[in-house]
Formats: sequence, structure tokens, C-alpha cells
Amino acid sequence: MKPYCKALLLSLSFLFILPLAMAQTKADFVSTSGAKALVSEVEKGVFSFQLPNHITVDQVDESASYYTMYFTVNYDEENHVAKVTMVTNDSKSRHIIIRFFVSLNLRKVKVDGNELSIEEFHLKHLK
Repeated sequence: MKPYCKALLLSLSFLFILPLAMAQTKADFVSTSGAKALVSEVEKGVFSFQLPNHITVDQVDESASYYTMYFTVNYDEENHVAKVTMVTNDSKSRHIIIRFFVSLNLRKVKVDGNELSIEEFHLKHLK
């Protein structure tokens, strides 16, 4: 194969592969009921999180199975709402919710229309 053909094929490959790779690295986000609701949820130890539409009950169940010492998760796949109930409602245990989000490739949380990193979300709303 001639060198210019190889270069052309390589360039065309990148045109198709790069957008796919970028789509895979884009992290989805979790939505909450809002800052006021989160205050009550922290007190009660029961949270509702809206997950992206593509998250399945199998994905949620598999991820949640690693954290049963800290919380349980009931996922309504039709409405995409994960109800997280703390086993022990303390700051350390609530921090584990962040690990759960990361296991689902969820790295941003929307609170009252503002996108927060999961670290910011933990510090402002779960501590």
C-alpha cells in the first residue's frame, strides 16, 4: 500500500473513532430534588436520585451490591429514580454514595439546576 493511502486511511479512522471515544469519556450526571430536599433527606437517611435514562436496573443492582454495609438501593427503572436508604446514617456512610455514582460512571450531580462535581456535592450536601 502506498504511504499516502495509509495516511488517508489513518485520518479517516480518526474521524470515526475520535467521536466515539469522546462520547464514552463524557460522564453523565445525577439529578436531585434540590438543596432543601437534600437537607431533609440527610436527616432521614433516605435519598432519591434521578439517574440517566440508559442506566439499567441490572447495572444499579450490581453496583449497589458492593455497598450493602452502608446503604440499600431500590431502582425504579421506568422513572429512573434510585432510592438510597442508609444502613447507618453518618457522614462516612453517606460518602460511600459517591463511590456508587462513580461505579455507574456518574461524575456530576445537578442540584437546583447547578452542576456540581461529586466531590463538591459530597462536601456541600452529604457531610
